[in-house]
Amino acid sequence: MGSGVIDILRRRKYVIHEVHFGGAANDKQWANRGTELYAKVREWLPGGAVDNDPKLFGDLTKRNYDFFGKAKDQITLEAKENFKKENGRSPDDGDSFALTFGANPARRDRVTSRGARPQRARGVDYDPLA
Repeated sequence: MGSGVIDILRRRKYVIHEVHFGGAANDKQWANRGTELYAKVREWLPGGAVDNDPKLFGDLTKRNYDFFGKAKDQITLEAKENFKKENGRSPDDGDSFALTFGANPARRDRVTSRGARPQRARGVDYDPLA
């Protein structure tokens, strides 16, 4: 599950965001966290950009879904075993990509960080905000 790697990285003072793919989703329409992350990928893709990798494309487009729960009111991803049977391999590339949506790290760029002030260009007297 990666626990040993996580422990080593924490000892080396890396900031770690653990994501439990099978854990509870933040939004109750999804059966688990993994399904929720794939939904975030789906929302992001129309404006996002990814490498033209056929395996990743297949993982993101060929994985089916089903309804889950007593009332069948939650959406869940197709089981990895079923995907393997149909496609001859595991959807590891898609899962890895979806895991990158599991954390929302704070931005640290000049525009959005706290206390950031607009910078004026040197040698220019014109200030469009004045």
